[in-house]
Amino acid sequence: RRGRPEAAIEAYKQAIRLGDRRLSVFEQLIAALYRSQRIVESQEYLAQMEEQIPASPVLSGLDISVSATAGQWDRALAAARRNVQARPDDPMAHVWLGQMLLASADRDEAELAFRHAVELAPGDIRTHNALVSFYARTGQVDRAREALHNLVAKVKLADDARAAALAQGYELLGDFEQARAAYREALRLSPDNAALQLRMALLLMNSGRSEEAEEALRRTLQLDPNAASARRALAALLAARGGESQWREAQQLLSHPSADVDIAKLDERLQAMLLVRRGGLENRAKAKQLLEKLVADPKTAAPGDRLALA
Repeated sequence: RRGRPEAAIEAYKQAIRLGDRRLSVFEQLIAALYRSQRIVESQEYLAQMEEQIPASPVLSGLDISVSATAGQWDRALAAARRNVQARPDDPMAHVWLGQMLLASADRDEAELAFRHAVELAPGDIRTHNALVSFYARTGQVDRAREALHNLVAKVKLADDARAAALAQGYELLGDFEQARAAYREALRLSPDNAALQLRMALLLMNSGRSEEAEEALRRTLQLDPNAASARRALAALLAARGGESQWREAQQLLSHPSADVDIAKLDERLQAMLLVRRGGLENRAKAKQLLEKLVADPKTAAPGDRLALA
């Protein structure tokens, strides 16, 4: 069902209406609803499975994520605590708890949860990444750097994956030069990795190196012509240059056909934003048409669409 989220959602709903109560069906439906940001519906189906949530790691994670997205932090934290109680030896349950504690401004208990996750799974890169991210987000740069070095020392990784982990860690720390050097090493070892090329490009964009970023984005699209994030990033970069030829290419990039409704809507949303920035009566009229189309469909409309249209 890839590329057809609405069809998948309706198929799962129909199965439930016909009496299918399998846990896997609810897990897939709620996950699809959450990915589509249909939070109220996600909550409704979670409520139907309230008694089964503790037994399902998938539903437990969704319960936390949906509550957090809805801004219901007390509920999200309570769900994370229940998840740990149900799975005390699951390192990712402790990572979830740490994230919710951090969101609730309980830094001390959050650190304990992240460190316990690492203790439970010292060879799991996810637990180390969570601890590095915690220290970086709370401004504890020295501890973050130490946690990053522990990651590469304790987690068994291929050479290219180790370089990529260092690059992403240095990026979190705001150390641009070390991050760029590590990305270059990772790409030397794995030159055809489109995802790495894209992360390198975004780092370069965020640091104002637009020419290098453009080269990396074009390389990403050579490796993966369907890389929608790279297309949008390149379109935004070219449009910001202001030249006519760059503007035309930016528009062509955003007119790329996609069977995925979500990707198509993201392209249209960015196209509208760039048209507004470009200015002129004709561009504003085109932007208005795109925004009206987005707002007309409640399943794909975002709160910012109506604001931009006003």
